[in-house]
Amino acid sequence: MKNKLILVGGFLGAGKTTFLHKTAERLRTEGIRAGLITNDQAEDLVDTALLKSSGFPVEEVSGSCFCCNFNGFIDAVQALSAELPGGVILAEPVGSCTDLSATILQPLKEKYGCELDTAPFTVLADPYRIAELIADGMTDDNYIVEKQLEEADLIVLNKTDLLRPPAAGKLLDEMRKKWPSAEIRAVSAKTGEGIDAWLDRVRSDSRAGMHLTDVDYDIYAAGEAAFGWVNAVFELRSPTPDLPVLAQECLNTLAASFLEKKIPVGHVKFLLKMKDQNIAGNIVGLQAHKDLRILSGKNGDVTLTVNGRAGTDPETLKKILMGTAARTFESCGIRTVSVRALVPGRPAPTYRYGNVTDSPV
Repeated sequence: MKNKLILVGGFLGAGKTTFLHKTAERLRTEGIRAGLITNDQAEDLVDTALLKSSGFPVEEVSGSCFCCNFNGFIDAVQALSAELPGGVILAEPVGSCTDLSATILQPLKEKYGCELDTAPFTVLADPYRIAELIADGMTDDNYIVEKQLEEADLIVLNKTDLLRPPAAGKLLDEMRKKWPSAEIRAVSAKTGEGIDAWLDRVRSDSRAGMHLTDVDYDIYAAGEAAFGWVNAVFELRSPTPDLPVLAQECLNTLAASFLEKKIPVGHVKFLLKMKDQNIAGNIVGLQAHKDLRILSGKNGDVTLTVNGRAGTDPETLKKILMGTAARTFESCGIRTVSVRALVPGRPAPTYRYGNVTDSPV
């Protein structure tokens, strides 16, 4: 029995991890085993730690995007396939990655169609970023977002809980006019609304990667290089009872710093793993919208994992993240375990197909 592979793309801050986490939980309630593949330009992902703490099998492809390490992606798929025969594999590429139909889905169908049942390619979209794109048209600044949407089989507008019904309906109508070749849907990863219907849709269809888009790799590379990337892990050697309060303070301070410096945030995430619970913080967008969630979980050592993607150089981003963490958690005996700051290199895909291959039957 084939595994179902569901690839969900979307730009930084679109809410992919929350969406896939909620999807995996829905599958688990149906008795269907689900595993996830995370992806980043460096190791120590908040997403990986968060999903593992929820009890899901997770494979991480780090050091490059899926398309530039197709063999690593396949290794992750096959590892989960062996662990979850007949189950569902949910894969989340790097948020700044595009051209996935040509570089991932076409070679998947041709080379591994006998092993995998692919799902229509879903691209998740943030409503505020979509509204800006529709208003401004395609520019170098939003080039990657536009290309992600052009190649989608399904475009799923996320965060509808933030919109009034008339505004959501109007935005969906505008999206259908702008991207007529894609099926347009709406969900709220936060509330779960719309996820069941989307999941039924993609599980029942194997036609994946039905659209290719022309990508200028010079503009693409410049778009990725506009963001500094920082991944860091800290240990809290003397945790105090007020950790939830400190986590909120850390989130507020980071958001204020980005606003003050006018630094656009792709996403900044942290996961504070405590003995009896986890605390996840998230910041997205130029207005630094922030969210803090208390999650269940039992852990040993108390650790803080931070991932930042923002429109500044990596050293500036590192200084903001490291300095805020050090000051906020000073009373907890914070110690840096690892830190990596970088600018993504130019994409160099393993494969790039110029035509749509047949979906397996």
